[in-house]
Amino acid sequence: MPVIRECVWRFFQTFSREVFFWVPVIRQICGGDEAVCHAKGKSGSMGASFLKDSLVGWLYSSPKPPTTIIPLKCAVQHYGWGRLGLESAVARLHSAGTGKAVTPTCPYAELWCGTHPSGPSMICLDDDSHSGVEFGLKEWLEDHPHALGDKVLDRWKTVDLPFLFKVLSVSTALSIQAHPDKELAEKLHAQYPKIYKDDNHKPEMAIAVTPFEALCGFVTMSELAKVLETATDLTAILGQDVTRAMLQMGRAEAGNGHASSKPKSVDNGAENGVVEQGYVPSAENGNREAWHVQTGGNLPVDEVYGMAENMGSHKEFTAHGVKEDCMARQAENGSGDRTLFGAGAIENRGGNPQGTEGPVGGDKTFRASLLCKAFKTLMTSDKEVISGAVARHVASLNKKKLEGIILSPKEDLILRLNQQYPGDVGVLAAYFLNYIRLKPGEGVYLAANEPHAYLSGDCVECMATSDNVVRAGLTPKFRDVDTLCSMLTYKQGMPCVLRGTQIDKKTRRYSPPLDEFEVDRISIEPGTGYTVPALPGPSIFLTFLGRGSLLCVSSACDTAQHGKGGTSVISKGSVFFVPANTAFHITAMALAVDGSAAEPLQLFRAGVNSRALF
Repeated sequence: MPVIRECVWRFFQTFSREVFFWVPVIRQICGGDEAVCHAKGKSGSMGASFLKDSLVGWLYSSPKPPTTIIPLKCAVQHYGWGRLGLESAVARLHSAGTGKAVTPTCPYAELWCGTHPSGPSMICLDDDSHSGVEFGLKEWLEDHPHALGDKVLDRWKTVDLPFLFKVLSVSTALSIQAHPDKELAEKLHAQYPKIYKDDNHKPEMAIAVTPFEALCGFVTMSELAKVLETATDLTAILGQDVTRAMLQMGRAEAGNGHASSKPKSVDNGAENGVVEQGYVPSAENGNREAWHVQTGGNLPVDEVYGMAENMGSHKEFTAHGVKEDCMARQAENGSGDRTLFGAGAIENRGGNPQGTEGPVGGDKTFRASLLCKAFKTLMTSDKEVISGAVARHVASLNKKKLEGIILSPKEDLILRLNQQYPGDVGVLAAYFLNYIRLKPGEGVYLAANEPHAYLSGDCVECMATSDNVVRAGLTPKFRDVDTLCSMLTYKQGMPCVLRGTQIDKKTRRYSPPLDEFEVDRISIEPGTGYTVPALPGPSIFLTFLGRGSLLCVSSACDTAQHGKGGTSVISKGSVFFVPANTAFHITAMALAVDGSAAEPLQLFRAGVNSRALF
């Protein structure tokens, strides 16, 4: 666009969201993507003014490329915690996809595939009309809103992708952090726009592609009590009253079989389409009781974040009010508030609500308040006090090793974290959080307001479009400890390990309990093919392994963008955008470039959750 047109367009985007949304709609009604909308045309039937319609047409009079499957150039983030050089999956993918050389001493932390302004994906079409000119995927979508699909436009009321897709290569621990929910994100963005640059929430899901380690959510009181029995440097910081209360609650919880430290698992690949997931709540008889939660369809993890089986029908948990100074939010009585599941939720089990007067482990509201007080006390303690406590605790662990005592996995992690961030409060804070180790193909969903820190490994990650991060430990960056401590749900227990749903012979789907995104892993054996069906929403595909050819089979596809016969070659590192309602066929190469047997073709697809589209 010329400079003047660009300025007016940005004004519309910034100051007139309503007009911004209707611009592409008016434009399509007035004759399609390349038409100029004039007031005497069809737009008059919508009651728009002559001036606005003429301006809209002028803004959109600049032609853009036609709708097709579009190759993307994606941004790399070089954060300090990333793996160096070719050790990084991000570096290898980016280099393979772009041909750019890899700097051996440079960290390659994240590959961003999407429209977020901090790392937008670019389009570079080499046809006769554009001759290699680059422009953003977001800019293209603004001019081709139909590529998002009607349901996405209706649901989010904006011409943009509701998800952001990434690859992460983690060498050293990321910060102990959480992402705000929608309400808090809007408040933080309004108050501190330079720190919190988005007004959107950021729930996310990580799927391991190599062995992957993370801290996720709070441990049970029983597990924390075991630490407090011996970690005198930590108890000295928490104080006698808090320590005594946590020990008492933790011992009662352990003695009555309240919680398991074993990760829960969801593998919804059963042929009958029914999900079954074991959970171990408190048992009135003092024994561990297996409680199975079932759900069908595309809801593989909803049972963890808000659904319970009750006499053959599903009921949603409801949240109690959480009234404690250190907790900034209060849950109103009502169903479906998953963010407060752990801070006073009723476990609806046979009509016997546990929470305000649960049979074992005490009041859940009190439990959450006690955990909040302990965690905030640690995180806000004087830096010198923390540094000294960490040094003494690390010395005691090293002494145990010299004496031939085998440390626990969590204790080994504590030593590793101290090597990376000596004396940091996050070293001790790790005792409060679950330590999980995922195998390739396993994933974890992280709701808003849940604490976590990725530790090592490679993963693909998908999230709602936002880059808001509230940090409090294991980082040289800005820390917002008070906000973090006030926003957390203080839900306790191991997170659910996701293994996805096998939806056909080639595709396994990971579907979190929200509408913005889902991820498919597609595996195609060499010499075979697979047709990716048309979906009502947009998708981004990342070629993770192998080589293949891609043929668009939708009638609306523009084969001019592809090679002979309308096909194009994809290989490791190729990333491409697929508009809504576009089907295509992929064939995996039987032979590698050197003539040897090819490896299977593996792709990841990020898209809007199918639940929101069908």
